[in-house]
Amino acid sequence: MRRLSANQLALAVPRRTRLHAVVKVASLLIATLLFFAARHCAEGQARAPLGMVWNIRGNWTVEGASSPLGDGTAIEPGSLLEAVQAPGNHTVKVLLADGQLIYAACFTVEDCSRGFRVPELSRAPDPFAVELLTGIRAGLGELRREQPDAPDTPREQLLPRDEVLTAFEPSQRAQIGGLASRLPNGSYSCDLRPLDSSLSRQPHLTVVKSSSLIELPLPAPGLYDLIITDSLNRPRINVFLAAASPEQAGGMTKAFNEARALLKRWNLAYAGWPVHDFQRAYLEALFHGDRPAAGDRRFAALASLVKGAKLAPTRTTAAEPAFTPRAGALDGNCAIKLESATPGATIHFTVDSSQPSADSPVYTAPVIVKGSGLTIKAFAAAPGKKDSAVVTADYRIRHEEPAGAGR
Repeated sequence: MRRLSANQLALAVPRRTRLHAVVKVASLLIATLLFFAARHCAEGQARAPLGMVWNIRGNWTVEGASSPLGDGTAIEPGSLLEAVQAPGNHTVKVLLADGQLIYAACFTVEDCSRGFRVPELSRAPDPFAVELLTGIRAGLGELRREQPDAPDTPREQLLPRDEVLTAFEPSQRAQIGGLASRLPNGSYSCDLRPLDSSLSRQPHLTVVKSSSLIELPLPAPGLYDLIITDSLNRPRINVFLAAASPEQAGGMTKAFNEARALLKRWNLAYAGWPVHDFQRAYLEALFHGDRPAAGDRRFAALASLVKGAKLAPTRTTAAEPAFTPRAGALDGNCAIKLESATPGATIHFTVDSSQPSADSPVYTAPVIVKGSGLTIKAFAAAPGKKDSAVVTADYRIRHEEPAGAGR
Protein backbone atom coordinates (compact mmCIF):
# COMPACT_ATOMS: atom_id res chain seq x y z
CA MET A 1 0.00 0.00 0.00
CA ARG A 2 1.31 3.41 -0.93
CA ARG A 3 2.02 5.66 1.99
CA LEU A 4 1.37 9.39 1.79
CA SER A 5 3.89 11.81 3.03
CA ALA A 6 3.02 14.36 5.67
CA ASN A 7 2.77 17.08 2.99
CA GLN A 8 0.47 14.89 0.84
CA LEU A 9 -1.74 14.18 3.84
CA ALA A 10 -1.93 17.89 4.60
CA LEU A 11 -3.09 18.57 1.02
CA ALA A 12 -5.54 15.65 0.90
CA VAL A 13 -7.53 16.67 3.97
CA PRO A 14 -8.37 20.18 2.72
CA ARG A 15 -9.29 18.71 -0.69
CA ARG A 16 -11.83 16.37 0.92
CA THR A 17 -13.05 19.23 3.09
CA ARG A 18 -13.46 21.49 0.07
CA LEU A 19 -15.39 18.76 -1.79
CA HIS A 20 -17.67 18.26 1.20
CA ALA A 21 -18.24 22.02 1.41
CA VAL A 22 -19.10 22.23 -2.28
CA VAL A 23 -21.64 19.39 -1.95
CA LYS A 24 -23.13 21.03 1.12
CA VAL A 25 -23.43 24.42 -0.61
CA ALA A 26 -24.95 22.80 -3.71
CA SER A 27 -27.50 20.94 -1.57
CA LEU A 28 -28.36 24.14 0.26
CA LEU A 29 -28.75 26.01 -3.04
CA ILE A 30 -31.06 23.33 -4.46
CA ALA A 31 -33.17 23.33 -1.28
CA THR A 32 -33.40 27.13 -1.43
CA LEU A 33 -34.48 27.08 -5.06
CA LEU A 34 -37.11 24.43 -4.33
CA PHE A 35 -38.39 26.49 -1.39
CA PHE A 36 -38.79 29.65 -3.43
CA ALA A 37 -40.30 27.74 -6.34
CA ALA A 38 -42.87 26.18 -4.01
CA ARG A 39 -43.61 29.53 -2.39
CA HIS A 40 -44.00 31.19 -5.79
CA CYS A 41 -46.40 28.44 -6.84
CA ALA A 42 -48.43 28.82 -3.64
CA GLU A 43 -48.51 32.60 -4.01
CA GLY A 44 -49.58 32.24 -7.63
CA GLN A 45 -52.45 29.99 -6.59
CA ALA A 46 -53.44 32.29 -3.72
CA ARG A 47 -53.65 35.12 -6.22
CA ALA A 48 -56.01 33.11 -8.44
CA PRO A 49 -58.79 35.52 -9.42
CA LEU A 50 -62.11 34.90 -7.73
CA GLY A 51 -63.97 37.84 -9.25
CA MET A 52 -64.24 40.15 -12.22
CA VAL A 53 -65.17 43.72 -13.13
CA TRP A 54 -68.03 44.83 -15.35
CA ASN A 55 -69.77 47.92 -16.77
CA ILE A 56 -66.64 50.06 -16.47
CA ARG A 57 -67.01 53.78 -17.10
CA GLY A 58 -63.96 56.00 -16.97
CA ASN A 59 -60.47 54.66 -16.41
CA TRP A 60 -59.79 52.22 -13.57
CA THR A 61 -56.64 50.30 -12.65
CA VAL A 62 -55.52 47.95 -9.88
CA GLU A 63 -52.96 49.42 -7.49
CA GLY A 64 -49.48 48.81 -8.86
CA ALA A 65 -50.66 47.96 -12.39
CA SER A 66 -50.26 50.25 -15.36
CA SER A 67 -52.82 48.80 -17.78
CA PRO A 68 -56.46 49.89 -17.39
CA LEU A 69 -59.19 47.46 -16.45
CA GLY A 70 -61.78 46.36 -19.01
CA ASP A 71 -65.10 44.57 -18.85
CA GLY A 72 -64.46 40.97 -17.83
CA THR A 73 -61.00 41.57 -16.35
CA ALA A 74 -60.26 39.18 -13.49
CA ILE A 75 -59.98 40.77 -10.06
CA GLU A 76 -58.92 39.40 -6.69
CA PRO A 77 -60.82 39.99 -3.46
CA GLY A 78 -58.95 42.55 -1.38
CA SER A 79 -57.53 44.39 -4.43
CA LEU A 80 -57.38 48.17 -4.43
CA LEU A 81 -59.07 49.79 -7.43
CA GLU A 82 -57.96 53.27 -8.41
CA ALA A 83 -59.75 55.64 -10.77
CA VAL A 84 -58.05 58.31 -12.84
CA GLN A 85 -57.97 61.40 -10.67
CA ALA A 86 -59.88 63.65 -13.04
CA PRO A 87 -63.43 64.99 -12.91
CA GLY A 88 -65.88 62.71 -14.65
CA ASN A 89 -68.10 59.69 -14.35
CA HIS A 90 -65.94 56.83 -13.05
CA THR A 91 -68.03 53.77 -12.19
CA VAL A 92 -67.50 50.00 -12.06
CA LYS A 93 -69.24 46.86 -10.85
CA VAL A 94 -67.25 44.23 -8.98
CA LEU A 95 -68.65 40.69 -9.18
CA LEU A 96 -67.28 38.06 -6.78
CA ALA A 97 -67.53 34.28 -6.75
CA ASP A 98 -69.53 34.25 -3.50
CA GLY A 99 -72.32 36.16 -5.28
CA GLN A 100 -71.44 39.67 -4.09
CA LEU A 101 -72.03 42.58 -6.47
CA ILE A 102 -70.42 45.82 -5.35
CA TYR A 103 -70.75 49.14 -7.13
CA ALA A 104 -67.96 51.74 -6.99
CA ALA A 105 -68.18 55.30 -8.25
CA CYS A 106 -66.40 58.62 -7.96
CA PHE A 107 -67.01 61.93 -9.71
CA THR A 108 -64.51 64.39 -8.22
CA VAL A 109 -60.72 64.38 -7.96
CA GLU A 110 -60.95 64.23 -4.16
CA ASP A 111 -63.26 61.21 -4.15
CA CYS A 112 -61.30 59.38 -6.86
CA SER A 113 -58.03 59.86 -4.98
CA ARG A 114 -59.17 57.52 -2.18
CA GLY A 115 -59.45 54.38 -4.26
CA PHE A 116 -61.86 51.53 -3.67
CA ARG A 117 -61.02 48.36 -1.78
CA VAL A 118 -62.64 45.24 -3.24
CA PRO A 119 -64.34 43.33 -0.39
CA GLU A 120 -62.97 40.04 0.82
CA LEU A 121 -65.10 36.98 0.13
CA SER A 122 -67.78 36.56 2.78
CA ARG A 123 -67.57 32.76 2.45
CA ALA A 124 -65.75 30.14 0.45
CA PRO A 125 -67.52 29.93 -2.91
CA ASP A 126 -68.96 26.78 -4.41
CA PRO A 127 -66.47 25.19 -6.84
CA PHE A 128 -68.98 25.60 -9.66
CA ALA A 129 -69.14 29.36 -8.98
CA VAL A 130 -65.41 29.67 -9.70
CA GLU A 131 -65.83 27.50 -12.78
CA LEU A 132 -68.75 29.66 -13.91
CA LEU A 133 -66.82 32.94 -13.70
CA THR A 134 -63.83 31.36 -15.44
CA GLY A 135 -66.07 30.11 -18.24
CA ILE A 136 -67.81 33.48 -18.55
CA ARG A 137 -64.48 35.26 -18.95
CA ALA A 138 -63.45 32.79 -21.66
CA GLY A 139 -66.80 33.18 -23.41
CA LEU A 140 -66.67 36.97 -23.31
CA GLY A 141 -63.39 36.87 -25.20
CA GLU A 142 -64.93 34.64 -27.85
CA LEU A 143 -68.04 36.80 -28.17
CA ARG A 144 -65.97 39.95 -28.70
CA ARG A 145 -64.25 38.24 -31.63
CA GLU A 146 -67.33 36.60 -33.11
CA GLN A 147 -70.29 38.80 -32.18
CA PRO A 148 -72.26 39.72 -35.29
CA ASP A 149 -73.54 43.20 -35.96
CA ALA A 150 -75.56 44.67 -33.11
CA PRO A 151 -79.35 44.83 -33.45
CA ASP A 152 -80.36 47.36 -36.06
CA THR A 153 -82.30 49.79 -33.88
CA PRO A 154 -82.45 50.89 -30.24
CA ARG A 155 -85.96 49.39 -30.22
CA GLU A 156 -84.52 45.94 -30.91
CA GLN A 157 -81.83 46.40 -28.26
CA LEU A 158 -84.57 46.70 -25.62
CA LEU A 159 -86.29 43.44 -26.56
CA PRO A 160 -86.79 40.69 -23.96
CA ARG A 161 -83.73 38.45 -24.10
CA ASP A 162 -83.33 34.73 -23.71
CA GLU A 163 -80.59 32.12 -24.04
CA VAL A 164 -81.47 28.68 -25.36
CA LEU A 165 -79.45 25.49 -25.64
CA THR A 166 -80.92 22.91 -28.02
CA ALA A 167 -79.94 19.91 -30.10
CA PHE A 168 -79.31 20.26 -33.83
CA GLU A 169 -81.39 17.53 -35.41
CA PRO A 170 -80.33 15.44 -38.44
CA SER A 171 -83.14 17.12 -40.38
CA GLN A 172 -81.23 20.42 -39.93
CA ARG A 173 -83.84 21.83 -37.59
CA ALA A 174 -83.89 22.89 -33.95
CA GLN A 175 -86.65 23.24 -31.36
CA ILE A 176 -86.71 26.54 -29.44
CA GLY A 177 -88.48 26.93 -26.11
CA GLY A 178 -88.02 29.46 -23.32
CA LEU A 179 -89.50 32.87 -24.12
CA ALA A 180 -90.44 31.65 -27.59
CA SER A 181 -92.91 29.20 -26.02
CA ARG A 182 -94.89 32.15 -24.62
CA LEU A 183 -95.57 33.65 -28.03
CA PRO A 184 -99.07 33.05 -29.46
CA ASN A 185 -99.32 30.41 -32.15
CA GLY A 186 -98.96 31.80 -35.62
CA SER A 187 -96.49 32.81 -38.32
CA TYR A 188 -93.35 34.81 -37.52
CA SER A 189 -90.32 36.21 -39.29
CA CYS A 190 -86.88 35.41 -37.94
CA ASP A 191 -83.68 37.37 -38.51
CA LEU A 192 -81.07 34.60 -38.18
CA ARG A 193 -77.52 35.86 -37.52
CA PRO A 194 -74.84 33.16 -37.27
CA LEU A 195 -71.78 33.97 -35.19
CA ASP A 196 -69.77 31.83 -37.60
CA SER A 197 -68.71 34.24 -40.36
CA SER A 198 -68.65 31.39 -42.90
CA LEU A 199 -72.46 31.11 -42.63
CA SER A 200 -74.78 33.63 -44.25
CA ARG A 201 -77.26 35.78 -42.40
CA GLN A 202 -80.92 35.00 -43.15
CA PRO A 203 -82.89 38.18 -42.41
CA HIS A 204 -86.41 37.05 -43.41
CA LEU A 205 -86.76 33.43 -42.41
CA THR A 206 -90.39 32.36 -41.98
CA VAL A 207 -91.18 30.19 -38.95
CA VAL A 208 -94.48 28.87 -37.64
CA LYS A 209 -95.40 28.30 -34.01
CA SER A 210 -98.12 25.69 -33.61
CA SER A 211 -97.13 24.18 -30.25
CA SER A 212 -95.12 25.10 -27.15
CA LEU A 213 -91.95 25.17 -29.27
CA ILE A 214 -90.84 26.95 -32.42
CA GLU A 215 -89.21 24.74 -35.00
CA LEU A 216 -86.42 26.57 -36.77
CA PRO A 217 -84.42 25.47 -39.85
CA LEU A 218 -80.67 25.93 -39.39
CA PRO A 219 -77.80 25.56 -41.87
CA ALA A 220 -75.47 23.85 -39.36
CA PRO A 221 -74.74 23.41 -35.66
CA GLY A 222 -73.47 26.63 -34.13
CA LEU A 223 -74.26 29.82 -32.25
CA TYR A 224 -76.93 32.16 -33.54
CA ASP A 225 -78.47 35.50 -32.60
CA LEU A 226 -82.19 35.62 -33.43
CA ILE A 227 -84.69 38.46 -33.65
CA ILE A 228 -88.22 37.07 -33.90
CA THR A 229 -90.82 39.45 -35.39
CA ASP A 230 -94.58 38.97 -35.53
CA SER A 231 -96.93 39.32 -38.52
CA LEU A 232 -97.39 43.03 -37.76
CA ASN A 233 -93.63 43.57 -38.16
CA ARG A 234 -93.13 44.09 -34.43
CA PRO A 235 -89.88 42.61 -33.03
CA ARG A 236 -90.89 40.41 -30.09
CA ILE A 237 -87.85 38.65 -28.59
CA ASN A 238 -84.07 38.37 -28.96
CA VAL A 239 -82.74 34.82 -28.54
CA PHE A 240 -79.13 33.67 -28.29
CA LEU A 241 -79.24 30.10 -29.58
CA ALA A 242 -76.65 27.37 -29.12
CA ALA A 243 -77.51 24.52 -31.49
CA ALA A 244 -75.23 21.62 -30.61
CA SER A 245 -75.04 18.04 -31.77
CA PRO A 246 -77.22 15.69 -29.66
CA GLU A 247 -74.11 14.21 -28.05
CA GLN A 248 -72.66 17.65 -27.24
CA ALA A 249 -75.98 19.10 -26.04
CA GLY A 250 -76.46 16.26 -23.57
CA GLY A 251 -73.24 17.08 -21.77
CA MET A 252 -73.83 20.85 -21.87
CA THR A 253 -77.39 20.92 -20.56
CA LYS A 254 -76.61 20.12 -16.91
CA ALA A 255 -73.85 22.73 -16.68
CA PHE A 256 -75.95 25.42 -18.39
CA ASN A 257 -78.98 24.76 -16.17
CA GLU A 258 -76.76 24.97 -13.09
CA ALA A 259 -75.31 28.25 -14.36
CA ARG A 260 -78.76 29.73 -14.94
CA ALA A 261 -79.89 28.74 -11.44
CA LEU A 262 -76.77 30.19 -9.79
CA LEU A 263 -76.97 33.50 -11.68
CA LYS A 264 -80.65 33.77 -10.76
CA ARG A 265 -79.86 33.28 -7.05
CA TRP A 266 -77.05 35.84 -7.20
CA ASN A 267 -79.26 38.38 -8.94
CA LEU A 268 -82.02 37.92 -6.35
CA ALA A 269 -79.54 38.62 -3.54
CA TYR A 270 -77.67 41.43 -5.34
CA ALA A 271 -79.79 42.99 -8.09
CA GLY A 272 -77.78 44.07 -11.09
CA TRP A 273 -75.94 40.93 -12.16
CA PRO A 274 -75.66 40.97 -15.99
CA VAL A 275 -77.52 37.68 -16.22
CA HIS A 276 -78.19 37.59 -19.97
CA ASP A 277 -74.71 38.77 -20.98
CA PHE A 278 -73.15 36.14 -18.71
CA GLN A 279 -75.46 33.34 -19.82
CA ARG A 280 -74.52 34.07 -23.43
CA ALA A 281 -70.84 34.10 -22.58
CA TYR A 282 -71.09 30.83 -20.65
CA LEU A 283 -72.96 29.17 -23.53
CA GLU A 284 -70.16 30.33 -25.83
CA ALA A 285 -67.58 28.76 -23.51
CA LEU A 286 -69.51 25.49 -23.28
CA PHE A 287 -70.00 25.29 -27.02
CA HIS A 288 -66.30 25.78 -27.76
CA GLY A 289 -65.13 23.52 -24.94
CA ASP A 290 -63.71 26.39 -22.86
CA ARG A 291 -65.39 25.16 -19.67
CA PRO A 292 -62.62 24.78 -17.04
CA ALA A 293 -61.40 21.28 -16.30
CA ALA A 294 -62.31 19.77 -12.94
CA GLY A 295 -58.73 20.29 -11.77
CA ASP A 296 -59.20 24.06 -11.97
CA ARG A 297 -61.71 23.86 -9.12
CA ARG A 298 -58.81 23.85 -6.68
CA PHE A 299 -58.95 27.65 -6.75
CA ALA A 300 -62.17 27.58 -4.74
CA ALA A 301 -60.31 26.05 -1.79
CA LEU A 302 -58.04 29.11 -1.74
CA ALA A 303 -60.93 31.46 -0.99
CA SER A 304 -60.30 31.13 2.74
CA LEU A 305 -56.66 32.18 2.22
CA VAL A 306 -57.69 35.27 0.29
CA LYS A 307 -60.44 35.99 2.79
CA GLY A 308 -58.00 36.02 5.69
CA ALA A 309 -55.41 38.28 4.07
CA LYS A 310 -54.62 41.48 5.95
CA LEU A 311 -53.68 44.58 4.02
CA ALA A 312 -51.59 46.99 6.09
CA PRO A 313 -51.95 50.71 5.34
CA THR A 314 -48.92 52.81 4.50
CA ARG A 315 -47.59 55.36 6.98
CA THR A 316 -49.01 58.24 4.91
CA THR A 317 -52.52 56.81 4.56
CA ALA A 318 -55.19 56.49 7.21
CA ALA A 319 -55.95 52.89 8.17
CA GLU A 320 -59.02 51.55 6.42
CA PRO A 321 -62.10 51.08 8.61
CA ALA A 322 -62.58 47.61 10.06
CA PHE A 323 -66.03 46.13 10.69
CA THR A 324 -67.06 44.09 13.74
CA PRO A 325 -68.61 41.63 13.19
CA ARG A 326 -67.16 41.13 9.73
CA ALA A 327 -69.36 41.22 6.64
CA GLY A 328 -71.50 38.24 5.77
CA ALA A 329 -74.66 36.49 6.89
CA LEU A 330 -76.18 37.33 10.29
CA ASP A 331 -78.66 35.32 12.34
CA GLY A 332 -80.64 38.42 13.33
CA ASN A 333 -80.50 42.16 13.96
CA CYS A 334 -77.00 43.28 14.85
CA ALA A 335 -74.99 46.39 15.79
CA ILE A 336 -71.96 46.89 13.52
CA LYS A 337 -68.92 48.63 14.97
CA LEU A 338 -66.50 50.57 12.74
CA GLU A 339 -62.98 51.56 13.75
CA SER A 340 -59.72 52.72 12.20
CA ALA A 341 -56.29 51.88 13.62
CA THR A 342 -55.16 55.46 12.93
CA PRO A 343 -55.43 57.55 16.13
CA GLY A 344 -57.86 60.44 15.79
CA ALA A 345 -59.28 59.21 12.46
CA THR A 346 -62.77 60.24 11.39
CA ILE A 347 -64.87 57.64 9.60
CA HIS A 348 -67.37 58.76 6.95
CA PHE A 349 -69.95 56.18 5.88
CA THR A 350 -73.12 55.53 3.88
CA VAL A 351 -75.79 52.83 4.11
CA ASP A 352 -77.59 53.39 0.77
CA SER A 353 -74.90 51.80 -1.47
CA SER A 354 -73.66 55.24 -2.57
CA GLN A 355 -69.99 56.16 -2.35
CA PRO A 356 -69.12 58.06 0.85
CA SER A 357 -67.52 61.49 0.60
CA ALA A 358 -66.26 64.13 3.01
CA ASP A 359 -69.89 65.31 3.31
CA SER A 360 -71.20 61.88 4.32
CA PRO A 361 -72.26 61.21 7.92
CA VAL A 362 -69.51 60.72 10.50
CA TYR A 363 -69.51 57.45 12.41
CA THR A 364 -70.18 58.01 16.12
CA ALA A 365 -72.15 54.93 17.19
CA PRO A 366 -72.67 51.35 15.96
CA VAL A 367 -74.76 50.95 12.81
CA ILE A 368 -77.83 48.75 13.28
CA VAL A 369 -78.48 46.08 10.67
CA LYS A 370 -82.05 44.79 10.60
CA GLY A 371 -84.70 43.61 8.18
CA SER A 372 -83.14 41.86 5.19
CA GLY A 373 -79.68 43.40 5.54
CA LEU A 374 -77.53 46.43 4.83
CA THR A 375 -74.53 47.53 2.79
CA ILE A 376 -72.10 49.85 4.59
CA LYS A 377 -69.41 51.80 2.73
CA ALA A 378 -66.84 53.81 4.65
CA PHE A 379 -63.42 55.47 4.59
CA ALA A 380 -61.18 56.96 7.25
CA ALA A 381 -59.68 60.47 7.24
CA ALA A 382 -56.99 61.79 9.58
CA PRO A 383 -55.06 65.08 9.78
CA GLY A 384 -51.81 64.97 7.81
CA LYS A 385 -52.68 61.66 6.13
CA LYS A 386 -54.24 60.63 2.84
CA ASP A 387 -57.81 59.37 3.14
CA SER A 388 -58.08 55.60 3.22
CA ALA A 389 -59.63 53.66 0.39
CA VAL A 390 -63.38 53.15 0.50
CA VAL A 391 -64.22 49.76 1.98
CA THR A 392 -67.52 47.91 1.73
CA ALA A 393 -69.21 45.50 4.10
CA ASP A 394 -72.39 43.77 2.96
CA TYR A 395 -74.61 42.13 5.57
CA ARG A 396 -77.50 39.75 4.93
CA ILE A 397 -79.85 38.46 7.63
CA ARG A 398 -80.82 34.81 7.43
CA HIS A 399 -84.52 34.10 7.55
CA GLU A 400 -85.82 30.68 8.49
CA GLU A 401 -88.53 29.24 6.27
CA PRO A 402 -91.95 28.84 7.95
CA ALA A 403 -92.81 25.33 9.05
CA GLY A 404 -94.21 23.37 6.16
CA ALA A 405 -92.85 25.77 3.51
CA GLY A 406 -92.18 24.18 0.16
CA ARG A 407 -94.35 21.13 0.88
